Amino acid sequence: MPRPRKSATPATPVTPAATAAPAIPAVSTVSKSEAVRQAIAAGLQGGEEAVAWIEEKYGIKMTAQHFSAVKANDKRRTNVSNFGDALAAMETLKPLVLSHGMEKVKRMVELCS
Repeated sequence: MPRPRKSATPATPVTPAATAAPAIPAVSTVSKSEAVRQAIAAGLQGGEEAVAWIEEKYGIKMTAQHFSAVKANDKRRTNVSNFGDALAAMETLKPLVLSHGMEKVKRMVELCS
């Protein structure tokens, strides 16, 4: 058996504009991670100073620990080796391998490390 329909009663009374709740401020469209990147780009490296700057500029509250974690993750992601660097290194090593041979170059590398 289907449920009976609800009666047509007004949902909530309409309040005049003078008694309405204050408007909620607009939420920042910048993420916390992007705010950290902006703070670093502005030359702020320290946690407390940067966190205060982020809260003032974007209205985003975060801890110094969170700032540090985002900064470390961004640094880790940018330090990932790319193939361009590897190719440049191989092009530099090629003449050395051709003149001394692969085994001697391997031995040179072992002695340096």
